[in-house]
Amino acid sequence: MHKCKMMDWNDLRYLIAVADHGSLQSAAKALGVNHSTAWRRLQALEKDLGCQLFVVDRQGYFLTDEGNAALEHARKAAENINAIALNTGIKNLEMEGIIRITSIGSYSYEVIPKLCAAFRTHHPKVEFELIDSAEHLSLEKREADIAFRGSPSAPDNLIAKKLFDINWHIFAHPDLVSGPMTLDEIKQQNIIGYRGLSLPIGRWSEKIFKNSRKVIYCNSVMAAAGAANAKLGFAILPEGDQKMVQPYKLKKVFELKEFQSHFWLLSHPQMRNSARVKAFWDFSLDTFKKGCL
Repeated sequence: MHKCKMMDWNDLRYLIAVADHGSLQSAAKALGVNHSTAWRRLQALEKDLGCQLFVVDRQGYFLTDEGNAALEHARKAAENINAIALNTGIKNLEMEGIIRITSIGSYSYEVIPKLCAAFRTHHPKVEFELIDSAEHLSLEKREADIAFRGSPSAPDNLIAKKLFDINWHIFAHPDLVSGPMTLDEIKQQNIIGYRGLSLPIGRWSEKIFKNSRKVIYCNSVMAAAGAANAKLGFAILPEGDQKMVQPYKLKKVFELKEFQSHFWLLSHPQMRNSARVKAFWDFSLDTFKKGCL
């Protein structure tokens, strides 16, 4: 009988990622490594286990029976490892260590860095990891400790505080408009389209402006704001994000009342018991309340 040597538990991440994404390339991208590293780690895991985990064809990677069995145990192991990390973080009452923050757009490079700098004047031993990502990272798996996110509602499994409301409008450069317009009038203009924007407003835009002229497509509201500032067309943007719209001095031409949203401060209930995360949470709420950013 094959005797399995001590494996590298980190290799289990590659088994889970390839199984979830169906290809080595997509799994490598999700893990933040190159293709050859992912292939090498998967080969090492198969060698350690003494079995083939995947079969490969033109459609992608498919689990073997042994792979399915290994995946089940790998997921359980990952859950246990995450629980250990979470509980360890909870017991860490020292005001030092890393706080992982995820945000998006202008807040990732304008607001959050200033917030971190101000916080470190009080707690200089705290370090930060700032993740600018449109993907909703899992707070339960400690992919982030704190999230700043815009959405109509907050997830039930997280603690959340609303920082401000977000109202969507159609904007244009002042040189292109003289005042408010009807939606039918806007449809006749050049439109800045959205592709890959994982928000209801993106799907609405594709439907409503299906037959309008699209001079450029963007996958973020920041890019769309820049395109509107360059007079490329009319853009759907969130009014609440004054850090984004105001520097361009864009003009509102049509209000989209049905798409009101909110900007949230989010964290996992257990992580709020970590002294440094709780301190940053309270500091963020106080800073936004006072309008100090």
